[in-house]
Amino acid sequence: MIGVFDSGHGGLTVFRALLARFPGVAFVYLGDHANAPYGNRPSPDVIDLTRTGIETLFGLGAGGVFSYVVADKKGNLFSKLGRLSALNS
Repeated sequence: MIGVFDSGHGGLTVFRALLARFPGVAFVYLGDHANAPYGNRPSPDVIDLTRTGIETLFGLGAGGVFSYVVADKKGNLFSKLGRLSALNS
């Protein structure tokens, strides 16, 4: 199962592309519309919100999420920088 996290609505485009590319794979999508947009928030807030979103994805997948995609520019940047890497272990 692949989890897709987004801080708003734009990640639906990424989600649709993933569904088309991997039709046999199960997905779970989580859009954090309550806290959107992330773009104008301080970096520590974005890190905390993104971490919480990814943790929620793993919970929704009942432990079956083996990979995740952060479909948010700023959140994905922090994920790539390794600040969220502890969630992968």
